[in-house]
Amino acid sequence: METKKEREAEPAYGRSDEFRRMRTVPKLWDYGYIGLRNKSNLIREDIKKYLRGRKDLKILDVGCETKPYEPYFRGKLKKYIGLDKCDGPNVNIVADALDMPIKENEFDVVISTNVSEHVEDYEKYLSEIRRVLKSGGIAFVTIAFMVPVHSPKHDYWRFTNHLSLIHISEPTRPY
Repeated sequence: METKKEREAEPAYGRSDEFRRMRTVPKLWDYGYIGLRNKSNLIREDIKKYLRGRKDLKILDVGCETKPYEPYFRGKLKKYIGLDKCDGPNVNIVADALDMPIKENEFDVVISTNVSEHVEDYEKYLSEIRRVLKSGGIAFVTIAFMVPVHSPKHDYWRFTNHLSLIHISEPTRPY
């Protein structure tokens, strides 16, 4: 693990307060309100359902930016580590999600929300998440669906109406 940059996890504050609020408690006028509200509620419900009674969990947030979902895991945490491609005040490991400098079977939980559409190799991304999860670990992974392309150079995937993934740069066929 000498190739990774790791700091002690620190709470997300500063510019991130508003961003965290928007991700976890969106207001009607926030961009993406419906999707954010539903995603936030589903994540909260799934944490209660799948992590009931579990404590001292080591959690990895892939694409963490401001760690907006960290508060949802309070009372269950041993350690909450944020990994992101870009450095920031809440990022503990600066690395690409396709090549995480983390040993196998390291984390009890991996959460990665709306990162999937930004990775070129979706299968490698999921493979890396599987690799760092302990046996019996839980992954919470979301992907943008009804969200317009929001980072044209790095926005690759969307689900189709058939619930399959398509690479958005590929030409689509008429139905």
